[in-house]
Amino acid sequence: MALLQSLGLAVSMFVAQNFGGGRPDRIRRGVLQGTRMSIGASLLLGIVFITLGTPLVRLFVGDQSDAVGAMAAEMLVINGACYSALGVLFVLRGALQGLGHTMIPTVTEVVELIMRGGAAVVLGAAFGYVGVVWSNPLAWLGAAIILVPAYVRAHRDLAHQPIAPALVTPTTSIPVVGPSDGSMVVDAIVTQPITLPMTAERRNLIRVLARRSPSRRR
Repeated sequence: MALLQSLGLAVSMFVAQNFGGGRPDRIRRGVLQGTRMSIGASLLLGIVFITLGTPLVRLFVGDQSDAVGAMAAEMLVINGACYSALGVLFVLRGALQGLGHTMIPTVTEVVELIMRGGAAVVLGAAFGYVGVVWSNPLAWLGAAIILVPAYVRAHRDLAHQPIAPALVTPTTSIPVVGPSDGSMVVDAIVTQPITLPMTAERRNLIRVLARRSPSRRR
């Protein structure tokens, strides 16, 4: 689960940076790539938990607690089979948070909490331990059902947003003096032009600096 949480956090930071830089095209492409990576990681974790659930549990409970080991292995199998929904949930929630949409992620967290508690009580009374184990996957699915349409709407809105034009900042060579012992001699560092997106904030900054330039005052 920590791997899926890390992917969601990475997507959130990526989306926020590109949203501020005026690159909706990168957001759309990056979220789709993050979703595919999350589904792939979820399937891999699910296969590990389903096939190696019992040996993993016995590493902690030993061979003398067969009942406890069987129950824990059953939980790993059920949760592992539904990890794809959890992976999509983390990525889409992080993407919406990076876009500044805080309401839907908050609502899904509340829904997830309510569904987990309600399913544990209702299904636990009806099916016992198995019903309680299914409370987690049902909460993930319930939250994903809300998140998927919300992000699809945001994804379509991003397609209509303009892409910020690139700004090339020219740089010059910077002379560097090497160490006196002669172990390494550096004549110069030649920097390359850096392409930056032209955002409204950067355009305003250029105007302010141009007004303060001494050549304009003359």
